[in-house]
Amino acid sequence: MVVDLPERHSIFYVTSPWARLSYSLLAPEFSPVKGPGDLAGKTLAATTDISTDARMAHKYAAGATVLSRLSTQEVVAAVCTQQADVGLIRSSALSNLKQADCGERNLQLIPIKGTTFWWGVGATLKRRDARR
Repeated sequence: MVVDLPERHSIFYVTSPWARLSYSLLAPEFSPVKGPGDLAGKTLAATTDISTDARMAHKYAAGATVLSRLSTQEVVAAVCTQQADVGLIRSSALSNLKQADCGERNLQLIPIKGTTFWWGVGATLKRRDARR
């Protein structure tokens, strides 16, 4: 499965979309962060081992210090415990995050415009049987 990004079309064949995903910032309820433009000088927790998450962090968090975490739950924990000012959250039908438990403070999701993508099954364009 791959996220269907335009820059991947030169290396992957991606099937018709079958699931949607989008990105949001996770921030404390009264955070001054209202969108990606407010991230300069902040610490952003993200699951950078996932290539699409790393791309989104790089693209939308210019000037932020990225704190790598292994899972969405660890991103939530970093924001909850103030290890990070904000977190990058990927949401889809495949997400396993049902609710953010944070007893220390209320958190909010801030959708990032232009970050809704589709999942598809991908194969390298080098494979003849992977083409339409």
